[in-house]
Amino acid sequence: MACDMEIAVIGAGPAGLAAGLTAARLGRRAALFEHRAIGGQIATAAHIDNYPGFPSGGSGPDLAFAILDQARGHGLEHRGDEVKAVRVEHGHFTLATTGESVRAGAVILAMGSRRRPLGLVRESELSQGRGVSTCATCDAPFHRDRPVTVVGGGDTALDEALCLAQHCSRVTVVHRGDRVRAAHPLRSRAEESERIDFIAHTEIVALLGEETLTGVRLRDQTTGEETDWPTDALFVCIGGIPNSELVRDLVDVNDVGRIVVDPLCLQTRTPGLFAAGGVRVGSTRKVIGCVADGCVTAGEADKFLGQR
Repeated sequence: MACDMEIAVIGAGPAGLAAGLTAARLGRRAALFEHRAIGGQIATAAHIDNYPGFPSGGSGPDLAFAILDQARGHGLEHRGDEVKAVRVEHGHFTLATTGESVRAGAVILAMGSRRRPLGLVRESELSQGRGVSTCATCDAPFHRDRPVTVVGGGDTALDEALCLAQHCSRVTVVHRGDRVRAAHPLRSRAEESERIDFIAHTEIVALLGEETLTGVRLRDQTTGEETDWPTDALFVCIGGIPNSELVRDLVDVNDVGRIVVDPLCLQTRTPGLFAAGGVRVGSTRKVIGCVADGCVTAGEADKFLGQR
């Protein structure tokens, strides 16, 4: 039997958590759906130091669960079901889940994105606990006192590198640019670390090893020269793929799959369907920006329901 919600939020990253909190504070019957880790990609962040009001910073999971606890205190319902489909039926939305179906008057899409793979031969195979990873907080202890490699030059890559430096003997950051693109505080901390090195103008073109990863093949983008680089593990941090497949028939997307929204109210082309955070076009994909998106979409969903 279907149960009714006024606002359904799909995804429990910073955007979804903030949307759920705001919707509940506005007095709406709201449910948050997340079958994976609470916090989305910040669930793997060892340290966040750019969120207002926390001068000493804190871990991503701590921040995520603090918001969830606050939202629950205002009446938000958290469900661990996976949403398998979203349909528009008779003036409302129906969410088909791994549990019971849910009817909602408005839906906020906050599914975020997943890590983009390098696309190399045997990458998927070696990602099964054999040396290729996307989560330093999960896997760093398995490589204690061993050399590891991070590929990528953004905030996530350096956050991973700093986490790894607490466990591993040497962390090498491989990136394509002349310098990493990460925010200044992260870049400064990484550059000051005695355990972190950088290799610029370089890409990884092959994974080495049979049963487990033993190294990577590097290609200098300036000279074309290739070098085999021994490493105990490779952590891939080269951006994300938006998790928008669930609603492709209800929204427009850009060339990389991010959902197109009205830039002011963040509504998609389907009335009552909003998108927040890293899944949408124009997102900063920073924690504070995603939280702002969640607040905006919940407020707009509240207005939408009030006008019906």
